Amino acid sequence: MFSISSTMIGALILAIGITLKKYILGKLNKNGTLANVIYVTLLICLVFPLYLWQFKFTFTSLNDTTAKRLVDKVLEFKILKGYKSDTLDWKPYGLKKDIYNIKATIYDKNNTPYNLYLQPTCKFFKGCKVGIDRIVVIEPTLKNIPIDKMDEKMFDKRVCEDKIARDLLISTNVKPFFKLLFEKYNSIANSQATYRIDSVKLHNFKQTKPTVKVVEKDGYKLSNSCSAVLYIKGDFKIVNKGYDFTDRIVNSMFDEVKKEKSGYLIKTKINYNVYIDPKKGAIRLNSMFVDLKKMKKFQAAIKSKLQKKKRANSNCAFDIKFPKDMVVLAGGNYGGKKTNIQIDQSGHVATEFDVSVNYPGKNVALFLSAYEPSIWHIKWTKNTKIVAVYVSGYYKQIVLGVPKSTPILNSTYKNHGKCGYFNISNKNIEQANQISKRVFGKNIKIVYLAKRDGKVVFGKEVSSKHLISSNDYKLSQFIDKSKPLAGQMGLKDLEKKGYIRTYTKEDIQKWVELQKRIYRKKDNLKLPKVINGDVEKSFKPRYILHGYTILKEITIPKGLYGGNAATFFLLKGVPFPKGDLGHSTLYDFNTGKCYGVMCKVR
Repeated sequence: MFSISSTMIGALILAIGITLKKYILGKLNKNGTLANVIYVTLLICLVFPLYLWQFKFTFTSLNDTTAKRLVDKVLEFKILKGYKSDTLDWKPYGLKKDIYNIKATIYDKNNTPYNLYLQPTCKFFKGCKVGIDRIVVIEPTLKNIPIDKMDEKMFDKRVCEDKIARDLLISTNVKPFFKLLFEKYNSIANSQATYRIDSVKLHNFKQTKPTVKVVEKDGYKLSNSCSAVLYIKGDFKIVNKGYDFTDRIVNSMFDEVKKEKSGYLIKTKINYNVYIDPKKGAIRLNSMFVDLKKMKKFQAAIKSKLQKKKRANSNCAFDIKFPKDMVVLAGGNYGGKKTNIQIDQSGHVATEFDVSVNYPGKNVALFLSAYEPSIWHIKWTKNTKIVAVYVSGYYKQIVLGVPKSTPILNSTYKNHGKCGYFNISNKNIEQANQISKRVFGKNIKIVYLAKRDGKVVFGKEVSSKHLISSNDYKLSQFIDKSKPLAGQMGLKDLEKKGYIRTYTKEDIQKWVELQKRIYRKKDNLKLPKVINGDVEKSFKPRYILHGYTILKEITIPKGLYGGNAATFFLLKGVPFPKGDLGHSTLYDFNTGKCYGVMCKVR
């Protein structure tokens, strides 16, 4: 590929003209000095414009330099900002239409490679043009389209794997929806969320009539219908009139929701249509990732619940008249100091808070809150009067130290409390104030967020000998010893009683041998020989968390979720365990099957 400039053409015309001067003048029967001067003058006048208005053009409309420059220009588009180009290849696609194919390797900010496909139109003297509708970005692991296989259909019927469409889907459809949740209904300040789209495939997503009207009016045409899995990770709360409806609303909208300490992990199916405007070179998307019918039913249920709660709101109160000079002190956190005590069936060990109140001459109301199951030990100084205690959280909360004459209002998620549930943190102080006004009729004066030691200190800290406590309530009163232990404590108890034992390497090897026999029997398949590898690894459980072998019939302890989940090997002849596996996994030697969350992980 090479380009020709107007100056090169001028020089060529001059050389040819001077070479043919004698022949041309001879044909015209013109000789002498005057004829030579006129001939040279005419020749200079002919080529002068080529030197005056210099321009370049190529024999073809694209070359290596132009292709590279075009890719770099495309990477300046807003949707591709931050990407860097590497190798590229190009070739003509439709010369009659002046269309070319370009395939380039590009890298994002995390140095992840992608294949960039362009189909520019390049015309003589007009340069090369490409719009967003003629750009596709695909991860090589998902799809690797050879440059020879590129055609106009891959742009007109945009492939679902296209990352540009996926990024636009998040920025134009998903994020605005969550922005509404995060900003309008969220009681947590500055909450962040991450979004990811995976498992993309073709799907016949029915177009709604309003969408069809809008896109046809603006000249857009349907490019493709796709479906995918949408992942959202974020921390937020949806609060209405002091009630936290986050769990119920989020679970009503999406397929799978997990609650963690850092927030929510959401996994849900998303269907979407991609529209192309060939004239403007633009893309438009519409999508559906919430169950609208389910949402409408839920909205009606929420409305009904709010009305019921409003009627029952008077029950979310103490049956006493508070002193006018009373101060409300709030304390707690996600959890306090860890113990080895189990107070409920959550599978979580209880945490402890030591609360000291030093407000002499004052009437004090305590507002205590934690997410984890917790035990609150309350002490106070002489002349400090604790008039009431309100305690709330997700799991069970136990209040010790105050006398029976002190009214206690205990409202948690697990006990379906009259006031709902709440766990205090840096992010929801304003919501705590709303609850305080409803319960005590006053704002909170001080919030003390406990650290891992579980200490909550109101007023000036004093030594323990100056603190008063009551023995009216004892911890044993609140623990039901007839119920089996939950979580890891339940597993340790079963191990101690001889129902289970810690798994061994032999258990894993027996499982591998069993799976190999099942594989061979299935369609008489033979295992291949593997060089520089181990064929047995494909049959081994990849993750084993808190592994046990079941020796006798058992009931799975409650609360085996998250970090409490376990891995079980069920010996041949032992009955299948009762109870709920939770997030645990079970490998059954009786059937050769795997049950639980990690079965499909390889």
